[in-house]
Amino acid sequence: FSITQPFCVYKITGGLAQKVAGVGTTGDTGDNGPALAASIRPVWGLELDSLSNLYFVQSASNFRLREIFGPLP
Repeated sequence: FSITQPFCVYKITGGLAQKVAGVGTTGDTGDNGPALAASIRPVWGLELDSLSNLYFVQSASNFRLREIFGPLP
């Protein structure tokens, strides 16, 4: 799931939420680096594929598709 502010993406395992992307500020930085070091914009959709890669579309203003290569931490 995602939270618009502080601009992060989380996964839930065993009832606990763990951040998997975002530093808590809005932006488009961090491509090709650690997902936890990236700045992201509000997330509009999330999809997990069969290889555990996470895709998300961010922001109504730029509809940018971003990917976190799995498996997630």
